[in-house]
Amino acid sequence: MNKYIVVISAALAAAVLYSSGVFDTEEPASAASGIQTSMLAAETIKPLTIAPLKPQTIMAEVSAPREELRAISGQAVAEQIIAAPADLNNSDITASQAIVAMALALGPRMTSDEIIRKWVVAIDNLASGDLISKHQPWVFKMESFTVTGDNMRLSPENYPRAQPLVDAALAIPPQKLARYYQNWLPLFEQAYAELGKADSFADRLSELLKRIDRVQALAEIPELERKSVMYTYKNIALEEASDLEKLMWRLGPDNSQRLQDFARQLQTVL
Repeated sequence: MNKYIVVISAALAAAVLYSSGVFDTEEPASAASGIQTSMLAAETIKPLTIAPLKPQTIMAEVSAPREELRAISGQAVAEQIIAAPADLNNSDITASQAIVAMALALGPRMTSDEIIRKWVVAIDNLASGDLISKHQPWVFKMESFTVTGDNMRLSPENYPRAQPLVDAALAIPPQKLARYYQNWLPLFEQAYAELGKADSFADRLSELLKRIDRVQALAEIPELERKSVMYTYKNIALEEASDLEKLMWRLGPDNSQRLQDFARQLQTVL
């Protein structure tokens, strides 16, 4: 159970990172991933349309931890979850219901098509430190990126831009995430196998968690420069850092610390 808590929480951290400023003018977006276009045919991002919950999509997870049980009419029962469908190709409606059940605030941030496959591609890329613009799984409009001073430093005004998403993701109870992960893991692994990778989706999530932990905080607010339409770091060492590191820096020290504290806490249960 503990392993499941760690890896699905890494996925949520990825959600926060992936949707919190990937396409700012601070730096260019990475090239498109190698995912087959037949898998993700829709090129236009569609906002999530939440379908009404149906009784048959709800299941009770009988193996929930004891502390998660609640008493109803004198009997202890587990909190209900949305069960994963059998078919990956027809999973979008149920996936959207599951997202809303875990965190209502995250629902409107999701795309409505190929949800599982887009999550898998995004997390696979993030585990390598990369941010890919194509087939993003999230719809999250950010306020404009800003700089400050005559020497164009990264403005602290950028830090709160992803605050609602950070708060929503980190507020989800780990026990609930673990039960969803257990139930939905076969679909994630099936989508990951389509990418032709030798390892597993769980492996990639674990690597992402470690990468988040390893990100070093900035010693000072960095100077930027703008040789074209994109801002870049004036310090070459910062500019050569991974996309993931740059994105955590744009979240600001407080939000980055919250993510890292969360990741480190989860690593202790492995």
